[in-house]
Amino acid sequence: MLMTLMVVPTRDHAQRPFSPQDFRALEERLRTFGGFQVIHGVYGEWATPEGRVYPDESRIYRTELPVQRLPEWLAVVAWARRHFRQEEMWVEIHGQGTVRGP
Repeated sequence: MLMTLMVVPTRDHAQRPFSPQDFRALEERLRTFGGFQVIHGVYGEWATPEGRVYPDESRIYRTELPVQRLPEWLAVVAWARRHFRQEEMWVEIHGQGTVRGP
């Protein structure tokens, strides 16, 4: 099994908050992996190459899935990146697994 983490901002680059419907759409996709956990209120900052610093509040979504489903999860990450209008998304993948059977 793999444990995956995806950091999702609560606001866009213009500081407009994303709606509850935006997060429900993501959560519906993550639920297809059997469920998820979410940590609210994660604070951080990111800086442009020019040195401008942006404060950021995010949610961290944690999901467990078999290694065979990793491509599906990565497709959800790609959808989230587009949906939440991000140039990049921070993700982590932990664990190990073997692919067996059909």
